[in-house]
Amino acid sequence: MLLKAKALNHKMFIVLSPVRSDYKAAVLARNPQVFERLFDLLNQFELGYRPTVIDFFNDNQIEDAHFADYDHLLPTGDGVAYISKRIEQIVRES
Repeated sequence: MLLKAKALNHKMFIVLSPVRSDYKAAVLARNPQVFERLFDLLNQFELGYRPTVIDFFNDNQIEDAHFADYDHLLPTGDGVAYISKRIEQIVRES
């Protein structure tokens, strides 16, 4: 997929979803390096192309009040607006 994206001059983005702090704590308690394997894989392939990783899992701008439950943002809340604007900014800058 990466080679095809590169050949077509497409950009790839990997978005790590945000979660509420209690859920994040539970995930990290079971697996402190939860995304380490992902970054290992990205570093392992020397394709001359690397997807942009957008990390909302570790984004301190997203607060528990932005969530409807442990991993779903309030549909019309500030969290959704923040993420949408941030993704747009990253895509435009890349």
